[in-house]
Amino acid sequence: MASAEPDPLLPADPAAGPPAERPARSFALATGPAYDDISRLWINARRLSRYHPAPA
Repeated sequence: MASAEPDPLLPADPAAGPPAERPARSFALATGPAYDDISRLWINARRLSRYHPAPA
């Protein structure tokens, strides 16, 4: 899941468009209903990692 998540967010040509617009493009693509579930997953994982030791 984590390895496939960024694929749609990364442009085919990383140099496409002005540098200042690249973060805005990524943010626009990563928001909305399509990414709500994955956002919740990462938020919960981050929160849980603060309170639980790393698995051995």
